[in-house]
Amino acid sequence: PPLAAAEGDQRLALLFMLRWRLEEVEAWRLWLRHEVGRERPRVSLYFHLADVGRGTVPDRDLAASMAQLRALPGFRMIVPTVATGWCELMAAQVALHRAALLDDPAAQLFVLLPHDSVPFAPLPATLSTLLGAPDGDAAGVLSPGGGGGPGAAGRSRAYSRICLAGVRGLEVPLECPHAIEPHWSRSLLLKHHEWMALNREHAERMVDGKALRLAVALFHEWFLGE
Repeated sequence: PPLAAAEGDQRLALLFMLRWRLEEVEAWRLWLRHEVGRERPRVSLYFHLADVGRGTVPDRDLAASMAQLRALPGFRMIVPTVATGWCELMAAQVALHRAALLDDPAAQLFVLLPHDSVPFAPLPATLSTLLGAPDGDAAGVLSPGGGGGPGAAGRSRAYSRICLAGVRGLEVPLECPHAIEPHWSRSLLLKHHEWMALNREHAERMVDGKALRLAVALFHEWFLGE
């Protein structure tokens, strides 16, 4: 069943896009250890495993990886695997966002993460920065505005964060440290643009069927290739 949401609750939804395992799973377990036994959890975890059903990973290894994920504090689900490929991750992103939106009515920010991500800031500091929660409480935060979900009126609003991809000095500012050079080189490759954080309103728009159809149409009309 979906997570319960009390009046004023806000949660951070972490959406992991994995091949078949989370490389630093122990670091994540330690980072989430204070969530164990909490009556009102502050974090919910969702996973997409691209290699499920492909026969590229031994069943025993895949089962062990899934067991590790399910043991993490805040684990909610491993979403059904959808087709993905090199630079073709949108289907997994949509599947993760849709699952989290339906499962957690108190989730106010949805953060995409890769298989080799590592948490550096303590959980309370992370919640305070991303949700505006004092001392990482993530409950009963008051401010003008608000997103969707139970008790939204009067709550703080999480801000979406997107790092745009593009060529330095052409499509993104010249001083952008993550921009790519006009010429392609593996040493310059930094795949970062898909690792975005969307607030609930933007996540709902992103998974909307009409919006997706329009995005595909724009892609076919304007995409010129890498």
